[in-house]
Amino acid sequence: MSGWSNGIADLDNSGWKDLFVARGNVMDDIDAVSHHFHYAEPNSIFRNLGNGQFEDVSAMAGADFARPASNRGLAYGDLDNDGRIDLVVTALGQPARVLHNVSENRNHWILFETGRRQE
Repeated sequence: MSGWSNGIADLDNSGWKDLFVARGNVMDDIDAVSHHFHYAEPNSIFRNLGNGQFEDVSAMAGADFARPASNRGLAYGDLDNDGRIDLVVTALGQPARVLHNVSENRNHWILFETGRRQE
């Protein structure tokens, strides 16, 4: 498994930081020399179990998430203000993909609106 950009964020609002890995093999000709490894690879998400262990939950992240590509870059944040961290992934020769987090969100989050101090 290769990994280029890694992100550490609480993707499921459990209170524990999860790990996202943007993956793609470094060798662009790996498909010609190997039957086991491929240039385009799916991304990975590892859920923090809160006990020092992580669980690979990539298979549960949806079809668009699992689509293999030569992934390289990652940015993340709450893009739609729903309290869940969304991902933006870049791949060589392809447009950036926004991966909207639609996971169940039973935990709470808080939004602050800051303004100018009134005197």
